[in-house]
Amino acid sequence: GLDALRGDPVAFPAAGFALSVGDYAAMGRMLLSPGLPTLVIQEGGYLLDLVPDAVLQFLLATSP
Repeated sequence: GLDALRGDPVAFPAAGFALSVGDYAAMGRMLLSPGLPTLVIQEGGYLLDLVPDAVLQFLLATSP
């Protein structure tokens, strides 16, 4: 989920995650292999200023 973003008002106080938008791009490169069928389910994420950027970076990480 996107609630691991640095500053997320819900997850940070409880779990202490502090990922950046760039971290989501790195995860996308690791997890999304071109040519392989992949299902991505997005859940969580309450830092609404950064969630769209993090999702986009994750999904576009393997684009040419």
